[in-house]
Amino acid sequence: MATLFAATACTASNGDGKPAPTGASGAVTITIDDYRFDMPPTVSPGATITVRNIDRVEHSVTSDAVGLFDAEAEPNGTGSFTAPSTPGSFPLYCRYHPNMRATLIVG
Repeated sequence: MATLFAATACTASNGDGKPAPTGASGAVTITIDDYRFDMPPTVSPGATITVRNIDRVEHSVTSDAVGLFDAEAEPNGTGSFTAPSTPGSFPLYCRYHPNMRATLIVG
C-alpha cells in the first residue's frame, strides 16, 4: 500500500514583510527520515532542491517519469536535483524502497 506524505514548511520573507514563495530563495529541502519523505508544500519551477537523508540507509528521490529527476543521498548525507521547469504534480519514489512515495508540486 502506497502512502503519500506531505508536511508544512516555513516560508521565507522577501524583504517587504510578505512571505516569499517556497523555493524563491533557492533553499528548498526534502528531508528523508524514518523511510518517509518530508516534502515542501510547493517549489518554484527550476528550483534547486536539496535532499537531506537522516536515515541510516541510502535513499533516492526519483521521478515516476523516466529521466525527469533522480537524486541519491547516502546515509546521513545529502544530494540535490533541479525541479522541473513547468508547473505540475510530479509523483516520485525511492529506488531502494519502492513503498516510499510522495509528490513534488511545482507551481
